[in-house]
Amino acid sequence: MANRVVFFDGLLVFLSVVLVFGVYYSLYFFDFYQGAVSADVAAFNFLVKVVAVFLLFYSVSSSVVFCSDWRRLALFLFSVGFSCFYVLKGVYYGFDDYLFLNFAVCSLLYFGFYGFDRARFILFLDFCVAFLVLQVVLDFSLYKLGFSLWENRAYVGGLGNPSSFGFVCNILVAYVLFLKRLSFFSLCSLAVLIFGVLNTASLMSLILLVLVFFVRAMFWGVRAFVGASLLGGMIILGASLFELNAHLRYKFDSLLGFLFYGGGESISVSIRSRLHSEFLDYIADDPVGVVFFGYHWVSYYGVDSQYLTYFASFGVLFSLMFFGFCFVLSAISLLSGEDLSRFLGLVILMFLFVFLSNRILDYYPLSLVFVLFLAVLSELQVRRRVCMK
Repeated sequence: MANRVVFFDGLLVFLSVVLVFGVYYSLYFFDFYQGAVSADVAAFNFLVKVVAVFLLFYSVSSSVVFCSDWRRLALFLFSVGFSCFYVLKGVYYGFDDYLFLNFAVCSLLYFGFYGFDRARFILFLDFCVAFLVLQVVLDFSLYKLGFSLWENRAYVGGLGNPSSFGFVCNILVAYVLFLKRLSFFSLCSLAVLIFGVLNTASLMSLILLVLVFFVRAMFWGVRAFVGASLLGGMIILGASLFELNAHLRYKFDSLLGFLFYGGGESISVSIRSRLHSEFLDYIADDPVGVVFFGYHWVSYYGVDSQYLTYFASFGVLFSLMFFGFCFVLSAISLLSGEDLSRFLGLVILMFLFVFLSNRILDYYPLSLVFVLFLAVLSELQVRRRVCMK
């Protein structure tokens, strides 16, 4: 009977991984261009997402009890506060961006419940590694056949866009480095995931890859770190020789041109620079309004920065409290003595870093991943505190 239960639990975890990280493979069978889909396809994907959220929650949970810990209760209240801002400003100014609902629905669900099963969560991560490795191989095959969902032929996997795919690959690179023993499969998985990151043509994904290795070096032996660094260097060199990351090199050159020469050719770099300049102008013109309320002419200001999006939509003060709270949880976890806690803290730190150039919480399934990892991280801190008493 126990084996049947374990098999059933594992099957649920596997199905949740496939649904969460594979839903956008349906786009290969419909009209699609750089994130835009028809209403029918969007409705179908929405139904799959709803099923995936509940299935993932059920598959990694050990109990369903209302959260009494102040950490998760605070996160729940932040979610309620953001939602109230969104609804009230939407009623007054009109609803013109619904992507915030991805984060709102996931956060209100997960922060209202308590309890996760450690073994199931690790199994979830193992399935993620295997599934994302398969996606990199599949995207490589599609690339060779001349197919791609993205105009620049970047790898997107089953997540729909390069940035999300590269970010999840980086999360799993961190998981392999922090929690997996050295083996042939773990080394191969690490190599394939790094290869996938490079071929997303996402400059931020490359920066996060360096961040992951840097943070791991803080807790690692020198010999192991040098070996993994050599492996990563070989993958980067191989990708460069085959010119599979030409667009990524173009973005990198544009960033260097912007930093050292005051200008860059990359549209993504110049747009993000302009957005930050505009925000400084707005806060200079109306400091009180922007700090406490956000922009007074729009309900939800969705731009390529999570910080700017939340500052403009929910006010600088309330948003900073949320981001600061997440940073404190991340720092506490990174300074703990447990690899799982350090890994979770690093993932939240990666989110805080990518917020500079991407409103990644507005996109499924990254909003779900953020909420899940915050919930598990906060509960680990609670369990550690209880054990120390």
